[in-house]
Amino acid sequence: MARRSESFDRVIQLLAQRVEAELRVHRASGEQIRNIHAHVANGMTSADCKKHSDDIFEQLNRSMQQADDRRVLTTVGDEAFKSGDDDELLETLTACWLGLYFLGFPYHPAWEAVLYFSEKNGFPRGAPLCKAAGDVYRAARLHHEEQRQPWSDASLKTVYTLEHNPFSFLTDEDQEGEPKGESDPKTDPVTKLGICYEYLQFRVYVESSYGLELCIPETSLRARLKREDCTPEKVWALMSDSFGEVDSSLQRVVVVNDQRDLHTLPSCVLWGNEGVYRTRKQDDDQREGARKRAGDGTETFGRPGNYLATRLVRNYRDKLKFAIPEGYSVKAIGKQEFINYCRRLI
Repeated sequence: MARRSESFDRVIQLLAQRVEAELRVHRASGEQIRNIHAHVANGMTSADCKKHSDDIFEQLNRSMQQADDRRVLTTVGDEAFKSGDDDELLETLTACWLGLYFLGFPYHPAWEAVLYFSEKNGFPRGAPLCKAAGDVYRAARLHHEEQRQPWSDASLKTVYTLEHNPFSFLTDEDQEGEPKGESDPKTDPVTKLGICYEYLQFRVYVESSYGLELCIPETSLRARLKREDCTPEKVWALMSDSFGEVDSSLQRVVVVNDQRDLHTLPSCVLWGNEGVYRTRKQDDDQREGARKRAGDGTETFGRPGNYLATRLVRNYRDKLKFAIPEGYSVKAIGKQEFINYCRRLI
């Protein structure tokens, strides 16, 4: 597997820093996030933008050639990209798409190659999975903006999100709520760029005031609150940062009690007949332990997340729909009552 070039890595690192900085500015000011490409390019000359895009395309051409070589040797569903050793290529292809996207001209064949090799075994944790989740918010928003054919079932036009680590894309933590270290993949610029893309699509969807039900299992909230550096006030602040000044009756954050067993489901983003799930790291560790105990290495390989089959999208959405009325609507009870509720959980 060819390594990424130093010039490519520098460009991705620069873009990750610029995009993250712009998102933080918008989040702090409460301004709507629009035309992110112009903000990212602010301060760059046209020559700079061309040089950055040339560096990305140079890496993309090499990576696409590697992907094409693999296509010739195998078909989807066989051994194609089954090993974790191939995650680097999928991450690099995603980084190329993200880099070009934030420069203002996404190159879709790069992402199509990732989709081809992820169809059965899923996405690596990091940028590819964040890109897939962000695309669900984007597809839902575009459906509303373009006034496409309405769904016969009203619940299909609402995005349902189940999140075990509330608003992790706003914190200095990983998906499990643990502080990031220098070796944590979230400190990698490629992963950071993917996280920025997911947050951008989430925030733009929220700012558009379309329907959203964001569900947090009580078990997951309790686990977060038991951390020494986490307080009820901080959780409220993170929620406020996520939604900014938006006050839509169509959007709710709901804490669902343990009796509904939502803590057994993976985190997921659902809309219409589309959905993306991501497993928790503890589930990955359990699968790895099972493979080691088996000893023969024949267990089916599966990555930490993927698109959900339509029947599972419906199943997960139904579970969330039935659980929501019994939960606590965070906005409805207000800041002080939510803080008191959190203190009772600890």
